[in-house]
Amino acid sequence: FMTPMLLLIFAMVAIAGVGQNSFEQCFNYYLRDQFQLTSGYNGVIKAAVGMVTFLFNTTLCVWIIKKTDRPLSLTVLVAVCALSAVCTLLIPDLWLFIICCVLVYAGYSVSIPVLQSMVADQADPAQKNLVMGFYNAAKSLGSVIGSLTVGFIYSLHAKLPFACVALIYGLCVLVAMGYWLFGKRRK
Repeated sequence: FMTPMLLLIFAMVAIAGVGQNSFEQCFNYYLRDQFQLTSGYNGVIKAAVGMVTFLFNTTLCVWIIKKTDRPLSLTVLVAVCALSAVCTLLIPDLWLFIICCVLVYAGYSVSIPVLQSMVADQADPAQKNLVMGFYNAAKSLGSVIGSLTVGFIYSLHAKLPFACVALIYGLCVLVAMGYWLFGKRRK
């Protein structure tokens, strides 16, 4: 069932999963360690993230899936994640840092349904269940790798995980661009 297009999508799913789970873990550590914020603040921030991502998923995501060139839009979404992660490295102000973090979360939350729709379109109807299972496996693999690595690198330097997240999302941008270009060439 594996085609070159599906392979690229699964690579993006796994890479984005590594990036997002690494980001999620280091964000939680960083708020407590560097800004001395309690878990209550973390909860308030996550509630705001939930509202923003709900809004983006019910508007922007639907528009992207129905009206745009999804591979190109996906490239832009992961580029927003990469650039926002870079900004978390450069911005010392708490509230600007949190805004950049919300952009990372929102970009990822919109990219997941876009990736799912791309997988569904690429899958042979007879093997859709197998393909979607593989999609979930790639997403889980990214989650495990992201959570595992960030704990080790955070102890080296508090900003290092954010740098790694920016690099991981940068790699995802390259794969997304490759998918977009490969798809254009196939047409």
